[in-house]
Amino acid sequence: MLARPARRLAILRTTAQRSYALAQPPLAARLQRRFSSSQSQPSAREGSLNATFFKTFGRPMVKVFLLAVFVYQLAYFFWKRADHEDVKSDMRATISALEKRIEELEKAK
Repeated sequence: MLARPARRLAILRTTAQRSYALAQPPLAARLQRRFSSSQSQPSAREGSLNATFFKTFGRPMVKVFLLAVFVYQLAYFFWKRADHEDVKSDMRATISALEKRIEELEKAK
């Protein structure tokens, strides 16, 4: 016969195994649910409409958003570059006009 602590542990093990077995569906049902392309039973944990929408379209929306941000940054970079070159050419034109005026004033002295 088992000692008292060993007997208690054996009882606890058997009740734990029974409760685990009752909590889990049979293996065939789990495998069928996992590998089935369509669910035969409606799932009990169907989320809200928002959750299903974002599960379905979340990644494509993020991809589109990131692509839009990238295109915007690219367009902004080229616009700034063109604007910088325009300002540079205006400044060079102003500087050359001022240098000509200085030369004219020096000749007039």
